[in-house]
Amino acid sequence: MKFSIVIPTHNRAEQLIMTLTAFNLQSFDHDQFEVIVVDDGSDDQTREAIDQFQASYRLLYISTGKREGDLTLEIKELQNQKVNLLFSVMLTLL
Repeated sequence: MKFSIVIPTHNRAEQLIMTLTAFNLQSFDHDQFEVIVVDDGSDDQTREAIDQFQASYRLLYISTGKREGDLTLEIKELQNQKVNLLFSVMLTLL
């Protein structure tokens, strides 16, 4: 695996699924990257959407369980677990 893509999200289930679908369509070898969704306490259908999504790549879901407002700690924890974080995708669509 060459890339880990971290997507922090909060109550953006629809936009998240569009983003994950775009990764399914990538021509880059799907064995060479993973997507890590870090959910900052969403109370919409984010978890259900992830559970139903069929990714053609490795997809991990991490939930803070409550609204933290700052995902810095979660990203630092991922780094502490020696995940090779090369870039982060921010969902800013309204």
